Amino acid sequence: MFRANPNDVKVLRNYGEASRWEAKVKPMRGRAVECKPLGARNKSHANIRRESDDIVVRLHNTDIVRYKPDGSIIIRQGGYASQTTRKYLDAVLPMWFASHQGATTVALAGVPGNRIMHPKGDNIFTVDPNSVRLVFTNPVPCIVHKVNRKGMNAVRAKYAVFINYMKNIRKLLGEERFTSEPPEKRYLSDDELLALAISSEPSDHYAAMVYLAWNGYYFNPRNPVIRFNTILVRLYRDEVLDTHTLPDGVLKHDKFKSLF
Repeated sequence: MFRANPNDVKVLRNYGEASRWEAKVKPMRGRAVECKPLGARNKSHANIRRESDDIVVRLHNTDIVRYKPDGSIIIRQGGYASQTTRKYLDAVLPMWFASHQGATTVALAGVPGNRIMHPKGDNIFTVDPNSVRLVFTNPVPCIVHKVNRKGMNAVRAKYAVFINYMKNIRKLLGEERFTSEPPEKRYLSDDELLALAISSEPSDHYAAMVYLAWNGYYFNPRNPVIRFNTILVRLYRDEVLDTHTLPDGVLKHDKFKSLF
């Protein structure tokens, strides 16, 4: 199994260092296409080359770092935020890379906060002429979602009879099982579940509650109201969730991220 181990990789903080290192490294022997290793000479998966005036660091099939003569640096992740790519970026660049809810973040020396990088496309870092520090010019804004109580109450009002039915059963039985048998159907579509929830038949409400109480093969008497509430948020997310864009450099966990 391949394991990323960039300990032998040279730190290349800027264009000058990258250019000098590329000129110094000798190509690997016996290669039809010239390949200059970025680190140990028996590793070709991480390499460095000169492309016109640019110096390019390549990892496998992706040009992950491009040093420009004007001092700017362009980083690419190859379409997804991988741990291997982060390790090599950490080893090569004077930046700190981490993960935030599946996305790669970067922190720069002298610049407060962490910023989210694009999994696809260019992440552009330019030199601030006043401080000679790198500046991330096009970060992805951090977006979080919060429940709009007014919107949520309006949605829940549509299913108030069913929700009150579940609460009353729980209040009557406490932690006792209201059924020992799993539902007849282990999977209901959203339309099927909502049809049971808005039905006027108590037997339909009971069937929906049993379905919600069983999570796979596990029964939990607390599940029905919680799971139904989660389903409502997912189905009516545009009505019950407000979108907030955080200030530059600020990251927060978005517990509703999986719904978008």
